[in-house]
Amino acid sequence: MSEIYQGFDETLQRTVALKFIHAGHRLDAAHKQRFLAEARILSRLDHQGICRIHDFIELDDREVLVLEYIEGTTLLTWSEGKPSFRSALEKALQIADALAAAHDQGVIHRDLKPENIMITKQKTIKILDFGLARTESQDTTHSLAALSTSASAAETSHGGKVVGTLMYMSPEQARAEPATPASDVYSLGLTFLHLFTGKKPYEVTSRVDLLEAVLHSHYANLNGLDRDLRRILLAMLHPDPTKRINARTVAMRLAAIMERPKRRVARLAVVLAIVAAMAGGFRHLRAVTQARNQAMEARRDAESLINFLVDDLYTDLQKIGRAEVMHDVLNRAEHYWKDLPSDQQTDNNRAMRARIEGQHATVLEDLGQLDEALARGEHAHKTWTNLTQQYPNELSWQEEHAEVTYRLGVLHLTKGDKPTALSYYQQSIRIAKSLFERDPRFTYQYIRSLVGMGSLYLEENRCQDALDVFTQSESISAKMVKDNPSNTRFIRKWGVDLYSMAIAEFCLGNYMRAAEHYLKVLDNDMLLATLEPDNVQFKVDICYTQTALSEVYLKSGQVELAMKYAGQSGAIASDLAAQDQGNMDLAYLAADADYLQGIGYREMGLEKESKGYFQRVQSRMQKAASEGKLNDALHLYTMSSWALGDTEKARQSARKLIAANWSDPEFLDVAKAMGLLDPIL
Repeated sequence: MSEIYQGFDETLQRTVALKFIHAGHRLDAAHKQRFLAEARILSRLDHQGICRIHDFIELDDREVLVLEYIEGTTLLTWSEGKPSFRSALEKALQIADALAAAHDQGVIHRDLKPENIMITKQKTIKILDFGLARTESQDTTHSLAALSTSASAAETSHGGKVVGTLMYMSPEQARAEPATPASDVYSLGLTFLHLFTGKKPYEVTSRVDLLEAVLHSHYANLNGLDRDLRRILLAMLHPDPTKRINARTVAMRLAAIMERPKRRVARLAVVLAIVAAMAGGFRHLRAVTQARNQAMEARRDAESLINFLVDDLYTDLQKIGRAEVMHDVLNRAEHYWKDLPSDQQTDNNRAMRARIEGQHATVLEDLGQLDEALARGEHAHKTWTNLTQQYPNELSWQEEHAEVTYRLGVLHLTKGDKPTALSYYQQSIRIAKSLFERDPRFTYQYIRSLVGMGSLYLEENRCQDALDVFTQSESISAKMVKDNPSNTRFIRKWGVDLYSMAIAEFCLGNYMRAAEHYLKVLDNDMLLATLEPDNVQFKVDICYTQTALSEVYLKSGQVELAMKYAGQSGAIASDLAAQDQGNMDLAYLAADADYLQGIGYREMGLEKESKGYFQRVQSRMQKAASEGKLNDALHLYTMSSWALGDTEKARQSARKLIAANWSDPEFLDVAKAMGLLDPIL
């Protein structure tokens, strides 16, 4: 039918592909005019995802298409390598965008399938073999797709009415009805089904059964796919072409999945902050113990205060989730050191003050006072930089230097200053790695710095880079636990690494791998809660992990499992919130579990139960919403108000989030629907 050769355009000095159309498949005069008209349109399409037509040459015995030369592999072959969800999603978005560009110019492909899409060496896509002509009556269709090097690649009736590959054909094409842009969308939906599931669209053994399946849209089930992606495919694969979404909408919805909410990242930040504070407590305790052996009388009162802080108040804070008391005591400690006479301002004194400032910066961050936290953190960083240069062999001071540097990375990332955060994380890793290489006992700070870098990668949607860093950290922390099986600090750090890996897998769309990691984290959380049954923070950790599992299972369409873990999290969080009614963080945790249960019941079609849980979210978050506190709480209040149909409440709280530059994509979609944001064209 046709043959393709590599050629070279000597005039323009470029490599081209030459597609020779055999005489038996040449077009008559009328069809040729339409062929050339659409070929000219396609040749003018300036889209990197479409194989361009450079020229059309008529020879005596054949016709030749001069095409863009593309090096790469087909989407079919590429997908056999089992790409990550995110990689597949990137390719799907590129394909949809290219198809939309063609449809915008009135060009229909008519034979979309994995074999007609190339992945170039530059990792971009190119759609090949666009269909180019049809009669005005649309009784007969001529397609370049039918001009394949293999006669079996296309399914063409003797009358010439059915054109395309049956496996990826729309029902209307199989009925020999005219192809439309909606037909392309259907074929693209089947192509995506193959891409994301690794399965052919139809699992049949005979041509007769295949035709029957195509005519009745009996394609393979979509179980196990990402929930949002599944909805897109269902909209693309509607049997009625008039009810399918168009290619541009497909591209926009795929882009929305790419920019999904980063709530897992936010929760990672919470866990990291808790672990950082816990690590700080151990360091202060060690520093106080060392200081007792050499302290002057004038410093003993201050050391006593710090000892009280880390032994008593800090432990209480960790157990009840409070930061206000810690803030007050640290203020007292800071004032004490500031008021010391100048003759007592030794380097050891400056080191103690820097420790307090670093710890205070962490507490202020927990309280949301980021500017004050930065001020104290930067002052402590400057002090530690000077002291470690003067005393390079004081390893505990090097550790403090790495810690405060890491905390500054966290603070700048929280404020959205990613370049500065990156600089501090890199510096922290250098310090901590050098310290770790000198003394393996300082492993902890090194792996925490790695996790910090990974959290930055997540913020930048560099999910695979984040996973690589977290995996490196987890391998170290796992060894720490193996060597110290009863050390709760190491067990918890290992849990943070596993939690981080789960977030990265979630970001990549590998939901079952994420669930596997979260289940390991949950085992760790349960162990810690058993070892310290009065420790509230360990119970909070259980809630966070169960909530994360619920979201993973919701995304993968496993609603019953999602409901199970959301219910367990909600029960624990509700008890904790009832015991400490002034703690907004615990109230939020309970409301988050309620919200997920509301979503789950809605997915199950149980509107009454769903409404009840959304109302519980409203009740828990009403105070935070009215006071404008805790953006996460405002988010839940807005989303539950919208779910309940209370648009006015949703608008009021949404405006506060917009003013706070809240960028959760789920929220932004609702804000656009309420007319609070300009639509993205």
